[in-house]
Amino acid sequence: MTSTSKSRLATCLGLALLLGCSTSAKPGGSAGQTGSAGVGAGGETAGAGSGPSGTTGSAGAAGSSAGGSSAAGSGVAGTGGGGGAATAGSSAAGSSAAGASGVAGAGGAAVGGAGGTAPIGVDLTPAPSAGCAMAHDPTKGVNGQYYAKVNITINGKATEYVVTIPPTYKNDSTKPYPLAVAFAPRTRTEFDCMNGDCQGIASEGHATAVIAFMKQIGLGWELKDERDNNLELFKQALAQLEATYCIDTHRIYTVGLSSGADFSMYVGCWMGDQLRSVASVSGCMPNTVAPAAGSSPQAAPASGMENPANICLKTLDMSGCKGHPSVLMIHGNKDGVVTGANPLGRWIPFADAKLTRDAWIGRNGCGTTTTTMVNNAPAGQFDGPITCNAYQGCGDSPVTWCEHGVPGFDGNSTHGWPGSAGKVVWNFWKSLK
Repeated sequence: MTSTSKSRLATCLGLALLLGCSTSAKPGGSAGQTGSAGVGAGGETAGAGSGPSGTTGSAGAAGSSAGGSSAAGSGVAGTGGGGGAATAGSSAAGSSAAGASGVAGAGGAAVGGAGGTAPIGVDLTPAPSAGCAMAHDPTKGVNGQYYAKVNITINGKATEYVVTIPPTYKNDSTKPYPLAVAFAPRTRTEFDCMNGDCQGIASEGHATAVIAFMKQIGLGWELKDERDNNLELFKQALAQLEATYCIDTHRIYTVGLSSGADFSMYVGCWMGDQLRSVASVSGCMPNTVAPAAGSSPQAAPASGMENPANICLKTLDMSGCKGHPSVLMIHGNKDGVVTGANPLGRWIPFADAKLTRDAWIGRNGCGTTTTTMVNNAPAGQFDGPITCNAYQGCGDSPVTWCEHGVPGFDGNSTHGWPGSAGKVVWNFWKSLK
């Protein structure tokens, strides 16, 4: 992104919102005892299996939620031996099985992910959309930048989005394309996002995916007077895209900057069963009233009244969320931090963004072990290294947290979009099965 576009963004981009939370799974049974049923982030309980003294216990009942923990089964202590070792159940698409009960013998603890949680399973079979039956000319373009501009009206409020398709696009139901949807930051447009604010999303993905850049209804995406219209906007736009283009409905991704990043996290919860992955750059889960389950001990701020104390949810009940999309978060380490250059601590607090990360770690059943990778980029005013930590044990729904010290668009914080963020996002998406 050029310094000119960054300067323009500094004058136009308003304050964004997001929501942070944390959950944990109950541990499995202890050695020599029947394991109690674990409760996962998905809120469902998996039954524990137990066996009589000296025999093989029966399998525990399967939990009905992909987010449920596998309860550790164990054999009741018998003559000459304690409870058997329990192992975490296997993960099937959308369901977490209970751990089988152990054979009587030496006592053992439950084996599995964090808290005995089984890895999340996701259906990865390519699923062509209805649009695979439509015909499109990939040589067509508007000003050579995008394939189509789509006007859409939600509850009497008009907005628009633009679509790019690969130069070699063709309708082939055996090879449907991934779909990436990018949400513009507050007060900005879909063209701003495509041409600079969301740098790299277009250039890194244009050859292999259909990409839609969306403009919000209102000034932003996620405040309580914006959220409902924008959620309906995304639902209708997604239906249009799937009906018009050859989309793999099992590989739909979202990403956004600031306010758009908050919204990406938001739809990851309430529409996660339709999304393969959600990504945020300088965002968190927004402090707004949830449409179903979900709450915060603090009231949602009124428009224009956001500040570092109320911008992100501190707690969230994610049991009402849908599905288990993989998650990538990129955040500046001085975002929202009070410094001499940033005395108000504006934007999205770094600590609160990590609460959102922790919520997804719990939701997707990840462990605490991480693998670290440094994404080096040429040092520049708006670019630099991004260090990413990939959490292990998440199954098909990985969670990766990335942080950086790249100066933001206001020059006084790290709130913004590093020049190499688009490449990091696409590398993550391409790594998914």
